Amino acid sequence: MVSPVTVPGVLSKKCRPLTEKGFFDMHNNLQNQNYDFLGTEQVDVHEAFGAFQQSFVDCFRAAFPERRLRGKRRDAGLKWFTEELRNMRDQVTLVNELFVVNIEIQTFYKKCQDKS
Repeated sequence: MVSPVTVPGVLSKKCRPLTEKGFFDMHNNLQNQNYDFLGTEQVDVHEAFGAFQQSFVDCFRAAFPERRLRGKRRDAGLKWFTEELRNMRDQVTLVNELFVVNIEIQTFYKKCQDKS
């Protein structure tokens, strides 16, 4: 197994893209599984459920393989964009969103008053 290389200024994250082909493969894999162990009395209920769950997880991992996404960090090389500016930007965004929600609430309230 090759260990991931960390490069400064580059972010990598893992995801499992859910695709139509993956759904088809998972459905086929689940359909072709042998579930005979679920009906036997020799197997404990907890062991049977654990085996069922593990087979489900194995089918999921096979159908939707993990992918590594790499991308540049947003603030790579931006020395002037300080934490204070980031907080100010977030506050302005929040105030703007609250303003938009307030207008939507007022519009809804006026429509309700007009109906009654």
